Amino acid sequence: MKLRDILCSGKFENDVKKAVAVSYGTKCVSDINAVGGGLFEIELCKSINKLLPTGYVCLTKRATLSGTYKFPDNFLDTIESDAFHSHSASDLFLFNENNEFLDAVSLKTSMVSPSKNSKKPRPKPCLHNDAKGQIHSAVFNGESCGKVGSVFVVTFDIRLAEVECYYFDRTINDIIRSTPEGYTEGNHQDISFNGESYGKEHRRQVVKVFSRNSKTRKKQTSFTRGIYLDGQFIKKVLVPKGIFENPHSFTLQTREIELQSIRELTLGRR
Repeated sequence: MKLRDILCSGKFENDVKKAVAVSYGTKCVSDINAVGGGLFEIELCKSINKLLPTGYVCLTKRATLSGTYKFPDNFLDTIESDAFHSHSASDLFLFNENNEFLDAVSLKTSMVSPSKNSKKPRPKPCLHNDAKGQIHSAVFNGESCGKVGSVFVVTFDIRLAEVECYYFDRTINDIIRSTPEGYTEGNHQDISFNGESYGKEHRRQVVKVFSRNSKTRKKQTSFTRGIYLDGQFIKKVLVPKGIFENPHSFTLQTREIELQSIRELTLGRR
């Protein structure tokens, strides 16, 4: 059994929609940046468990530490330290009735709000955090850049109320080979690949690999590490090529979610 079979199934779309709505609704009343992603992970985990056979269970990484779950030797340490591990950077873990590990998946979310600095903000989801700079090193040196585990990506363009869900278990090389030209190197040794314009916009960056070893960057943040992709590049290029799957596409009633969140926060006083 694979988590992909549940995450990408048509009957699971409503569960993903609910998880995104919970995540967005909480962000409407909280300024804690990580709260949305955390709630999405928890809600998705609960929904998966409702569909699993008796005895099977899906857990977050933190939850696995509270029980006697059986992983391969050094598994948890290795998935954090090796970007090219078969279950690298996983967030959700599947176990059978004997608490034996079966499968895992990494979750990545990108929620984009209208910005004063951009008339057309676009989702740019992170594919992997690249904790030790392995992806950057491989791309920079022209080496083979393999799989980075299985990744379930969800982008939410709040301006358009559009949600896209993607599943990726191919190689980074597959992505890079889909860009029409070589990369350019930025001031911090960041690597950028350009792609098509997708309409009236100028030719733009579709893949960016941040360098974690730069001595010129003042501070590493969650937005200056790992590999990021342009959402439209995934949708219009990588999905048709079969490099990404696009199992779910839907819209949300954002204003309705916002008002409901306020009603719950104020106990109906507003």
